[in-house]
Amino acid sequence: MLVHGPGAKAGKPIRLSSEAVIFLVHAYRLKPATGRRVYDTVVLSRPKGWAKSALDAFVKAFEAVGPCRFSHWDDDGRPVGRSVVEPWISLMATEEGQATSNTFGPVRDCLLNGPAAEVYGFRERDNVQADRIVIPTGGLVEVRTRSAKSADGGRQTHLGIDEAHLLILPALIEQVDTLLTNLPKRAGDDPWALITSTAYALGEHSYAETLWDRAAKLSDTAPVTDVESAFLFDHREGKALTREEIDGDKDLVIAQLRAAYGDAEWMVTDRVINRMREESTARANRYFLNAVVPGDESYISLRHVDKAIEAAGADRIEPGDDVCVGFDGSRADDGTALYAVRMADGLVQRLGYWQRPVSAPPDWKVPGLAVEEAMREAFSTYKVIKFYGDPPYWPNEIDRLGRDFPEQVFEWFTSRRMPMWQALERFRIAIEEGDAKIAYDHDPQFGDVLRTHLGNAVRTPVPAGYGIAKPKQKSKIDAAIAATLAWEARADALVDGWGMHSVSRMIL
Repeated sequence: MLVHGPGAKAGKPIRLSSEAVIFLVHAYRLKPATGRRVYDTVVLSRPKGWAKSALDAFVKAFEAVGPCRFSHWDDDGRPVGRSVVEPWISLMATEEGQATSNTFGPVRDCLLNGPAAEVYGFRERDNVQADRIVIPTGGLVEVRTRSAKSADGGRQTHLGIDEAHLLILPALIEQVDTLLTNLPKRAGDDPWALITSTAYALGEHSYAETLWDRAAKLSDTAPVTDVESAFLFDHREGKALTREEIDGDKDLVIAQLRAAYGDAEWMVTDRVINRMREESTARANRYFLNAVVPGDESYISLRHVDKAIEAAGADRIEPGDDVCVGFDGSRADDGTALYAVRMADGLVQRLGYWQRPVSAPPDWKVPGLAVEEAMREAFSTYKVIKFYGDPPYWPNEIDRLGRDFPEQVFEWFTSRRMPMWQALERFRIAIEEGDAKIAYDHDPQFGDVLRTHLGNAVRTPVPAGYGIAKPKQKSKIDAAIAATLAWEARADALVDGWGMHSVSRMIL
């Protein structure tokens, strides 16, 4: 019944790849005892060009008029389908043009061209509007880009969410949640949602990230099929590659493209490889290998961090050295970090780090006494010139420290946008230009703490410039913040005159 839209295959019957067929078998899986759908939320994750939007359009046309729901078992035990009475199909996208070009347009072409138009009575003049298709037998296919309030109260039988990695704005995510909440209202029609996406960018907090996190909690296999939660996550990806690998190792790129595209062999071409070389490393990995990586707004390249670690070698801050100290902390969920920077040469070193252990009970808290003890040990071990601490979660400890060391201890609120942006820029430039060295300190439980946290950090735009944020809830960036405060304290100490001595000159 369905044919391709404009292009080289226009008007020709669709021929699905084996991989697409397998996906549809999963997506339309039935419970043998009742004939009801197993999955009410289905996610298809593939790289660009795999034709996931086209497959989505075929599904929408099938949902509009085809025998897409269970009716009964025939005499041979095979399921017989029925159409949905007055189906209501909503297509959700970031903006109307995206939904129209990616999915709505192909649905229209499927229903207005080929056998479906004649059998079901579709006529462009009578049935097609700018943002909806009216089904002759009742029901509609519509594009949804409006506010979440306008979505409330709907009784959709099928929901399509296209390019979930682009759903970042809170209003759009709120509308998705509203539409998904509506789905159970027509329980007798077995409503469900099909969500398509390419890999999301770490740090953008898109709707796709919530889907990946949900799948990760269920299984590390692909596809993830969880009958209990009625959730299907069908995902393929290649291994993320470095810039050097993309530009210089064609065989490796081809191997990872094949891993990501499966039987969509038409995408494993020199043209795609050349396009990957033109794109940024992050976009090449996300778009063509479907690999989740930080976006293009990473705070700093780990190559610069590794050079700073290499420059430090085995050097460590010695007792009695002049240092500045930075502190950033939480009480439970985030990490708590204490870092020092040596005044003489900018060597950055961890003095303490606390984070919830994997096996910790739900009520675990950061050991406050141990943290305060580490703060005070810094003063007894080194000559602390300045101590900058972010106080929201630790006001009492910083107050007590300030009473004992009033000339050195300062509250430094990281919530101040302009000063924080300037401090982040100062520390980043110092690392990139070789002014900062980083003492390597592998923690047995949490790994290379500062290196990991710097790698996790992504830029978030603010009116004054930018801040940094963690890309995922489980990621940590607290060591990066603490080290930044220590470096900022050192910069201020230098401005205040540390290390300047009066020098008498003999005039000959």
